[in-house]
Amino acid sequence: YVPIEKGGNKGVAVFDSELNYITHAQFPVQSNDGVPRSHASWVAINPVNGLLYASDNNLNDEPVYRYHRYNDPSGHNFLSPAGWVNLRLENKKPIERGVRDLLGIQGGTFSPNGLLFLSTEPYGIYTFDLGDDGLASTGVLREFMFIEYKPHIRVFWDWYRYEELEGLTYWDLDKPQF
Repeated sequence: YVPIEKGGNKGVAVFDSELNYITHAQFPVQSNDGVPRSHASWVAINPVNGLLYASDNNLNDEPVYRYHRYNDPSGHNFLSPAGWVNLRLENKKPIERGVRDLLGIQGGTFSPNGLLFLSTEPYGIYTFDLGDDGLASTGVLREFMFIEYKPHIRVFWDWYRYEELEGLTYWDLDKPQF
């Protein structure tokens, strides 16, 4: 599954294990105002409930959306809304580093037990607990991992631009993978 962000409504493309294109679909609108999502920063399947999760890059104002997946070979309407989860930093804001917002979300993935990991620019990785079944209405911050790196690079047009933490994959190094 690959998020699609440019042009028109946002969605997801599906490829097989050999990276052959299978199908794509737009995300169904899941907001009270009927406005389609403006970004699709990441998509991930929660192994606990099999739902596809996706979000904008700004989670201060938008939730993480959940979708049922259907194997529709025609490529039409293979996603249907399954609600959303609001993520809150609440009392565990990592303010010691100045990170107070859920902005710049660049990647998301799940652990085998359903913990949601989100990478942010240029701060680090958040871990959220979405409940035993992954269907909680509010995700609880479990941990914030600040990533210490030098994010500034000089670019040819003579101003500074920062690098971003892009994408994210969960890999349990204590278990054999192959």
